[in-house]
Amino acid sequence: MTRGERIATTFAHREPDRVPLFELGINPHIVEHLGGDTFDAMAKLGLDMFPVWLAGLPDAQVEHRDDGSWVDEFGRLWRHDPAPRTHGSYYVGGMVDSRETLQRYLPPVRATERLVAEGVAALQTRYPDHALTFMFHGPFELTYEGMGTERFCWMMYDDRALVREALERHTDWYIALAQRAVELGMEYIIIGDDSAFKQSSFISPRDFAALVIPCYERIVRSVPVPAMWHSDGNVMGLLPLIIEAGIVGVHPLEPVAGMDMAAVKREFGRDLVLIGNCCVSTVLTTTDFDLVHRDVDRCMAQAKAGGGYIFASSNSLHGGVEPTSAVEAFRYAAEVGAY
Repeated sequence: MTRGERIATTFAHREPDRVPLFELGINPHIVEHLGGDTFDAMAKLGLDMFPVWLAGLPDAQVEHRDDGSWVDEFGRLWRHDPAPRTHGSYYVGGMVDSRETLQRYLPPVRATERLVAEGVAALQTRYPDHALTFMFHGPFELTYEGMGTERFCWMMYDDRALVREALERHTDWYIALAQRAVELGMEYIIIGDDSAFKQSSFISPRDFAALVIPCYERIVRSVPVPAMWHSDGNVMGLLPLIIEAGIVGVHPLEPVAGMDMAAVKREFGRDLVLIGNCCVSTVLTTTDFDLVHRDVDRCMAQAKAGGGYIFASSNSLHGGVEPTSAVEAFRYAAEVGAY
């Protein structure tokens, strides 16, 4: 069974030869540990599906400030983070406060420049057996981060029409790029929309159903490939809604946010492919291989049966992850994930 076939069988809710492996992102220190570039590192971990993140454009709308911060093309304010093992920046706030600023910070699509055919083809040639999934931030995250979370909350009451307009326009933008990704041969898409705290969703399920779910329905209808949803936090109250929208996979099922894999499998395993749940904050940050093995065993025991499960961390292999533990987790998952 090829890696792509393994993923496809899992999305059909059947048992492949073993549980597939996936990771949303890999920090440079882990790439350095494994050697090669990011995709080489993913291959060395044994991943069956690679995320292809959307690249920005060098001449896109970016404002640099005297204090070293900058505003990106979506209106999000960032600052440099000099700490080791970071992505080099962190989010500060948003600039969108009116229809005029929304227009200013809505970037051009320019799909052929953001997803270059030659680059995707080269990846497909290097890794012909692997599944590729398009990944980028979704309309909800781009909207509340572009406005800034506090302003977004006020706008939910003071100017809900502007919130709707921002969501719709970010949905249009996402769809155009997702369609380009599918044209280039990507077989899946991931809507990256962090939507929850560790206790509950950012907004009520009722508001999420009214504002965000129609955007997801449009995205799902726009592409002929399976759509997954990424959100950290406790998203139990939102899972019935994303199923109604036509989304068929959920990532990363954060255990420290109360995402009980056994309960999710029992309640939603017939409708959703479950991806993740190996605890990145309390397990993969240690050098305790026994702890790593126990957590991998737990994931398998709770989600493996009947298919519909893809092993991954509960977020990404971020800067706090111990490289040797990450390598061991995926090695061991491939071993005990056999059906």
